[in-house]
Amino acid sequence: MEVELRNFVTVWFFVLLSLCYCYAFGNKISKGIKRLLFVLPIVVLFVYLPLDLYSFHLNSITSFTIGFLGNLKLLLFAFGEMTCFFLLHGMWVAVEIELKKMFKKWHFPWLISVFLTLGFLLVTLSWLFFSPLKRCKAYVSALDEYVALAALFYVGL
Repeated sequence: MEVELRNFVTVWFFVLLSLCYCYAFGNKISKGIKRLLFVLPIVVLFVYLPLDLYSFHLNSITSFTIGFLGNLKLLLFAFGEMTCFFLLHGMWVAVEIELKKMFKKWHFPWLISVFLTLGFLLVTLSWLFFSPLKRCKAYVSALDEYVALAALFYVGL
């Protein structure tokens, strides 16, 4: 048990040290790919750290907490809009499920439901998901990579 407690303290020491690292130096780096590359090793470290714990109770609580920190806090720190897109859709699915449980007899016709869902998806896609990609011109680099891949296959054949 002593080894497990020492591992637990070591894991949380590295978590706190990593968070201090991200928040101390992260404000000096502009949002976008640079900040993501800055934070990505910490997210990977947060995946690895709970593997040092063998106790079910310590491991489960630590894994969920570190997963929350790594996925929500640090990635929201790097890319705000994209993370908000996934959070918004996750919350909306939970609200929709609860509303369907409360009002079992009252339903929209399927055509209206499809149009509402697609409309919500398209509005949030353009608002939260595609705007960071447009700002960093990811579509230009993606097209350049497709051209390079096509040239590779063309030369290879």
